[in-house]
Amino acid sequence: MLFLINKPYVSDFLIKTMKENGYRVVSTAVAREMIRDDSMNWISEEAAADVIEKVPHTPLYTNSENAFDHDLLGEDFENALMIRRLDIKKYPVFGFLFAETSAGNEEELTRILVSDLKKYIITDTKQ
Repeated sequence: MLFLINKPYVSDFLIKTMKENGYRVVSTAVAREMIRDDSMNWISEEAAADVIEKVPHTPLYTNSENAFDHDLLGEDFENALMIRRLDIKKYPVFGFLFAETSAGNEEELTRILVSDLKKYIITDTKQ
């Protein structure tokens, strides 16, 4: 299990929970700025990428919808009609994608259905 911390906010409760349970936190510049505690179980971005590559189903949690690249998701479709973003504080999903795919391009739909969506995770933002 990995945690990716991003702006605008990380709660004291989440920090305490990650620390007490020894959860691995990806050591991005933003995460380090928001959590100034060297005793966290920090893991470098490179090491986190290795974990995800070796164990593709490793859970990756984030505290912010800013960590999901909705625009990149839309670019991966022939005709993304609408991406409806959702507030992850209310709903445990990034949003809904409505897309139209031409006949013969079923690979586009198959690719997203089997994807773990980690391609769309933003590890560092300047917000």
